[in-house]
Amino acid sequence: ISRYYLYSEWSDAFLIDRPGQAMVADSLLGLAISLVDHLGDEAGYARAFNLNRRGLARAYSGQLESAIALLEESLALNRECCEDQDLETSQLTNLGIAYRRQGRNEDAHRALMASHRINLALSEGLPDPYLANDFDNLSTYYLESKPDSASLYAQLAVHALLPHLGSIDDFRLPQVERFPASGHPIGPEDFEQTSETVALLTYISDWAKAEKAIADGKPVDGVYDECLAIYRIGDELIRYLFQSHEQAQTQLLWRAEARRLYAEALVAALAADKDELAFYYSEQARAQLLLDEQLKARAGASLPSEDYARLLQTRATATWTRQSTSSAQEILAASEELGRLQDSLSTIYGVYAAAQEIGLPNSDLGLLQTIPYNWTLVEYFLEPGLGGWAFVWEDGRLRVVELQIESLVPLVQQFREELTDYTTPFDPQAAYRLAELIWRPLGIESAEELVIISDGLLNDVPFEALLLEELDPEATLPYRSYPWWGKQFQAAYAYSLGWLLNQGDRASLDELLFFGPMGGVDPESGLDARLQLPLTSSLAEQLGIHFDWEVLVGTDANRSALEDRLASTSLFQLSSHAFPSTVNRPGASFLLSDSNSPHFYDFELLRHRLSADLVVLAGCDTGQGLDQPGEGIASLGRSFAYAGARSLVTSRWPIDEAATMKLLDPFYSGLADRQAKHQALASARNHYMDAQLNNKLAHPYFWAGLAYIGPPEGLPPAEVPLFWMYLLVPLLLCSIGLVLYKRSQ
Repeated sequence: ISRYYLYSEWSDAFLIDRPGQAMVADSLLGLAISLVDHLGDEAGYARAFNLNRRGLARAYSGQLESAIALLEESLALNRECCEDQDLETSQLTNLGIAYRRQGRNEDAHRALMASHRINLALSEGLPDPYLANDFDNLSTYYLESKPDSASLYAQLAVHALLPHLGSIDDFRLPQVERFPASGHPIGPEDFEQTSETVALLTYISDWAKAEKAIADGKPVDGVYDECLAIYRIGDELIRYLFQSHEQAQTQLLWRAEARRLYAEALVAALAADKDELAFYYSEQARAQLLLDEQLKARAGASLPSEDYARLLQTRATATWTRQSTSSAQEILAASEELGRLQDSLSTIYGVYAAAQEIGLPNSDLGLLQTIPYNWTLVEYFLEPGLGGWAFVWEDGRLRVVELQIESLVPLVQQFREELTDYTTPFDPQAAYRLAELIWRPLGIESAEELVIISDGLLNDVPFEALLLEELDPEATLPYRSYPWWGKQFQAAYAYSLGWLLNQGDRASLDELLFFGPMGGVDPESGLDARLQLPLTSSLAEQLGIHFDWEVLVGTDANRSALEDRLASTSLFQLSSHAFPSTVNRPGASFLLSDSNSPHFYDFELLRHRLSADLVVLAGCDTGQGLDQPGEGIASLGRSFAYAGARSLVTSRWPIDEAATMKLLDPFYSGLADRQAKHQALASARNHYMDAQLNNKLAHPYFWAGLAYIGPPEGLPPAEVPLFWMYLLVPLLLCSIGLVLYKRSQ
């Protein structure tokens, strides 16, 4: 019985309109349904309830025939065993969604209106989330045929959640012909009136979408002003969610909805010829969400442990209240208590308040002016169903390039297969065709400081391995003679411009840690001896030529030693096995030498406030993980960024230990010679490739697996010890005195 409830509730976290996530929900609901017979008298309702959810999951994943069959079965079962009207409205609504996606518009309208009539009869006043949901589904239904009606119903959905904007009497018609007067703008004081903030975000998005549909095709100045004003309301609501910290229990859902709103706002801004506003929304889609996690990590790490525990407990109480009751009053009371505690902590601890003030732009004005003039910035934005664009900032001006991405999915897949299959010769076709699709249209011939912010499918594409000229697949050229992108360009990658430019002041390079837990595996430790990385000690010795490291290898590289040093280390080299997050492994991790708890997980990093200028994660897949809607890839590297690392080197696939050793030696040599970090890594790649006498070992699998993420800059200078200052100052004064004396003579 407990497993049934856990599977059923777990599925709700993935039940969003994204095929990959919906398929996870579908699997979990299958497990829940297999256990419903254990519930006794509740079995009939539980089966109907979960069949309804599973039908919606199938609709979201595109399996419409199966979805409709499950939903109709769920509806019939409910009417036979339970006659639960709340469940029936949900079943009818989901049927309407599935029918509409299948093109059965009359059936869709009939189901949606049937749900609406039941909810009208049950409604006792506003706010009414069920009524709001009905209106939004009707808005979606009318979007393609009658966008003005779609706009009307979306407004009604918004108003049904905000009781101060109308009354229930305004909604007592099956097909509404009028709506409460409200006007713009809606702002934070309105958001505080409802606990259904994520639903409100959806309804605002649909309202703006309908207004854009009205404006499309009308060549009149200012025709998009209305929809852009509504998108701005949505942007303010996302900021409110970001700052309120109330959304943890619906994180996946609200981030997916935020990403969708920003994508649609970007398209509307481009249609209105407002390129800077479009870039602002592109940046918000990633910066707002990434900085949310970084904010929590920094702020929490700044609190005393007792206060941090109290904050976590109050946040958990607010989350539980939201999940366990439908009472808006109780939910708002718990949220207000959490808000009061956060305000109190901000007043008492200045460092906690400061940690939450990571620079988020309030508008598009001035965002581009924060970019250093010598940078060439390329920010990609890809949204399935909407399109793809590259925002290019070059020589102090912004260009927007629309990309043709219809063939992107199979092409990226083919390119990655070529990169990771080093047992067969590299086929240059995919590398060239991908360059023609995502790079050639940008028209960039050279770049002094190139920064690439990828998105979607491009998140783990190594641009270094693209080809700038077409080659004959049967060509017998050695790999070092290929026209690789990385021979002409040197790129620094970044999660977002906001993350890149909000790293704060740099510390000096004073504490350097080489951490290699698998350099030696003690047979008596209980760890598998096959986990040993035999080249670790040799790598530490090589890198010691370039920098004065504290070297911890084997059993010395344990949990206690790591946690004692994480906060103070300014250059961190990790040489260990790493494991990305997956559906079955909810957190990324790397191995320690501790046999009782060998995995150090990404969430453990968030207990520490890092000051590292550079973190090099030389393990497998440290840049890989679950692709979270609206957030990007939840990788181990990203967790180090959340915890405060200024820049990183991460891996794009399971890298080869020997090749990585040959890359890291010239990389650190370049850093010691004051090269910029991205240039040092690019030089190391080219040096490795040119040095291979065996052409098979020059395959891009061996040299393109590491990516530099961070600002295009070198390491900071090392701190001058204080005793040297005491020695040098008198010597300098004596020297000056001697020179003056000789001149006087």
